[in-house]
Amino acid sequence: MVLLTIFFVYTIILLSVRANNDIWVSEFRPHGAYVDELLIKIYNNNSQAIKALQNGEIDVHEGYVPTEYELDLRHDPNISVCYSQMTRYRTFILNCERFPTNITAYRRAMAFSMDKYKATEEIVGDLGTPLDSYIPPALTEWEVESVLETRFYDADYISGNASLEIAGFKDLDDDGWREYDANSNGQWDADVDLDDNDPLLVINITATTGHDPAIIASKILCEGLIKMGIRSRIEEVKFTPMWERVFASDYWVFCFTTGFKTTSLPPKILYRDFHSNGEANPNIHRFYNTTIDSVLDKMLAATTDTDIKKYSREATQLLTYEQPAIPIYSDITRSAYRNDKFEGFLEFAGRGTASSDNPYVATKAHLKESKGDSYSNTLIYSSVLDLTTKNPFLYEENLGIPFFIENYIYGGLWQPDPTTWDPIPNLAWDWEIEPTTAQAAAGIQVGQKFTFYLYKNASWHDNQPVTSNDVKYSFEFAQKVYPELSVRGVPGDVKNIYHIDTPDDYTIELYVNRTDIFAWTDITSYARILPWHIWKDMDNITAFEPTEAQVIGFGPFKWNERGPGQYVSLLRHENWHFSVRDEAGPLTTSSQESTTSKDSYGFEFISIFTIVGIALIYINRRRKWWNKS
Repeated sequence: MVLLTIFFVYTIILLSVRANNDIWVSEFRPHGAYVDELLIKIYNNNSQAIKALQNGEIDVHEGYVPTEYELDLRHDPNISVCYSQMTRYRTFILNCERFPTNITAYRRAMAFSMDKYKATEEIVGDLGTPLDSYIPPALTEWEVESVLETRFYDADYISGNASLEIAGFKDLDDDGWREYDANSNGQWDADVDLDDNDPLLVINITATTGHDPAIIASKILCEGLIKMGIRSRIEEVKFTPMWERVFASDYWVFCFTTGFKTTSLPPKILYRDFHSNGEANPNIHRFYNTTIDSVLDKMLAATTDTDIKKYSREATQLLTYEQPAIPIYSDITRSAYRNDKFEGFLEFAGRGTASSDNPYVATKAHLKESKGDSYSNTLIYSSVLDLTTKNPFLYEENLGIPFFIENYIYGGLWQPDPTTWDPIPNLAWDWEIEPTTAQAAAGIQVGQKFTFYLYKNASWHDNQPVTSNDVKYSFEFAQKVYPELSVRGVPGDVKNIYHIDTPDDYTIELYVNRTDIFAWTDITSYARILPWHIWKDMDNITAFEPTEAQVIGFGPFKWNERGPGQYVSLLRHENWHFSVRDEAGPLTTSSQESTTSKDSYGFEFISIFTIVGIALIYINRRRKWWNKS
């Protein structure tokens, strides 16, 4: 009985482990794409696209839903309206080197004077939530908004005035405006103190010319400062000259929109932007703090996710006291799709349910069973902008169609989990990270080696196999075109790769000269693995316009055709490696190769049961023989 109990417990544990290891397949990539075609129709504006959604001409509206259409869409039983926290947020960047914003108490007073509720309402209405943290709530694994001890949502003039008094900004002559009491003696000293009309005390709040969100936010901050006796004014500057002044440190405060990409870990952004030795260029905050540096150093040296998150949260809380920037609100996206034909739409944390940069919509959505015989198996999206090039390195930012092509035609070694952003397999089924020590004879530097094991059944859309040679070429190509195309999605971190090995057709080794915990994400998040046999003869990347036959990737959809100004059509890639489970690479998360497929688990347990059963029978007979003897 004891042996039987052990056997059944072992079976349950083993079954549980195998199921958990393969959960990302069953949850997010179950059988490849269900739909036969992904059709993106082009409309002149959001209003046209919304009407097409209401009329059933499209299934998913990729753009935002204007407020005037929200109520009608919500009352339509065949349409679902989705609200999702975004990873993008609006903030004021403060120059922590320039007086008076170089004083912590002054910066805190500015934060207290900002009415974030009012700014959120006037700028985005219900499509935003007030924000104090540098990590927005959409990043649920990292956010600290819910545990901050101090809130700055309301304009708190009592706290703001008290903070200004502490900092030495006092109304010394009772005229309603604050002077600077340089020697802190509580009285006006003409040769020492600064008059409220002194240019050093008249704060310029810089906003992009004609950009309403920045201007509205700046106006509200300006009003708050004036109420506390601080002279301030709004300065509108075109975006490029504004950035030139930021590089030159010629500013006090400017309004800006920032955010996180799915391949950027929040701790990395904290270190880059707020550590004294961070990689931000320029260090737009000009912020230097030894205490926060110490916490961020601990975060950098951490070896577990628990410690990384612990120190990143600690750093974020300290930053909300120091206020090198004033976050205002986090965006919320509002999108819509029809629910009468398709189901299975999956939300991507920080991206939403129906956005073009959600790589799981077209692979997860499928026809409802009751509609399968009466509707076309084509998922139709909207886009308000046309495709200007088929060269993935020349895509314009914020253009919907390139997101579809990037997510569904091309791909990378790994992809982010839609709910946690943790890395899960894409072209590589597993990977290893190991430190390297200097070995001059072998050309090995101090750093790390990243080994990726590729699926053996992955194929390009022209049925050529995807091999480690393609991956090697892609990273070498990225190094070649950087920094020329750095603003087009080629990360500068690829320069840290100093050697690439391909031990076999399905193993790739990247040697990097960095030791920090962010190196793996920074370097391997490069998303475009290219087919060497298509791109090998390409000389000038900026002049290369692929033909339709050259738009080749390994993703779940392949290029079909384009009607300029009308549509782009992608067809299901039948041989996508996640679709062909019996030939797929190993499903386990160990680094050791296994050819066991998901469909063979039953046979695996039959074998185990047979072996253990025979053993039990043998032991039982031996026991009986021993008793007789």
